[in-house]
Amino acid sequence: MRGETRAHYDRLAPVYDQNWAYSPGFLEWMSGCILAHLRVQPGDRVVDVGCGTGLYARRLAERTGSVVCVDPSARMLDQIPDDPRLVVVQASAEDLASGSTLLPGDRFEAILVKEAIHHVADRGAVISGLATLLAPGGRFLIVMLPTSIEYPLFQAAHDRFVRCSLIPRRLLR
Repeated sequence: MRGETRAHYDRLAPVYDQNWAYSPGFLEWMSGCILAHLRVQPGDRVVDVGCGTGLYARRLAERTGSVVCVDPSARMLDQIPDDPRLVVVQASAEDLASGSTLLPGDRFEAILVKEAIHHVADRGAVISGLATLLAPGGRFLIVMLPTSIEYPLFQAAHDRFVRCSLIPRRLLR
């Protein structure tokens, strides 16, 4: 992760969880999707790469018992609740993939990279490197923002955005 990106998230950290996109409905919906796709079980060893403030790591820990929370921004990691189920590691995805930062444990049943892969310059190398951290049968989930909005959103707000937007409607679908 580049220095200016890290500085950006350091500035956002104190108010990051107040982002309009992190409504209770969205968090429940996205958490459900993540849990369904990662199929985590009690006792699974899980890594949340680019965890930010731990919004999703907290929900994963409820199911698994513990999650290694990895982020390059110390200020984002400072927002993670003091919870023994959440193990904090300050590092970038590149640091983990290259082996320059070691995690507590050598193999994991699940790795989550949510809305962070776009910050990585060499995605292929990072994905390959992170995959080496998986235990046999492990699951790797990369989540990006959708190209169209499918999660709960105030319909009136969405309709107004479409009406007032300078973006051609065909690109919003």
